[in-house]
Amino acid sequence: MRFLRIRITTRRMMSLIGVLGLCSALLRIHLSLASLAAGVMGLAFLRTCEKLDRARASGERTGVVRTIGIAIASGFLGLAMIMAGLVPMSCLLPVVEPRHNHSAGPDEGSLVWAILLVIAFGTPIAALLRQKLG
Repeated sequence: MRFLRIRITTRRMMSLIGVLGLCSALLRIHLSLASLAAGVMGLAFLRTCEKLDRARASGERTGVVRTIGIAIASGFLGLAMIMAGLVPMSCLLPVVEPRHNHSAGPDEGSLVWAILLVIAFGTPIAALLRQKLG
């Protein structure tokens, strides 16, 4: 595993603060929406910084339009990676927890197993997507 080397600039710090502010605002709507947005925006931010650093190192120009294009493409890729990682959860949760009594809530033991299964199946899917599309 290699570590990301991202050059921290004032523009990147301000955009990161804007992303964090948006995720904090989404917390008022729903926790799961804020978590999804934080994951997507975090992946998009890292990929955008990596692509821009690579382009600058090779001598290419990186204007505002190209930066916005890379950020939008990175956002869609981040969303695809997270959704692909959540597919096992949507398939395995009814098997692990077939009875859904909303008044009592789900059994915590079965939810732990469901989360472990998602980690086991979702992580390779997301890693494959990052390798092929990233």
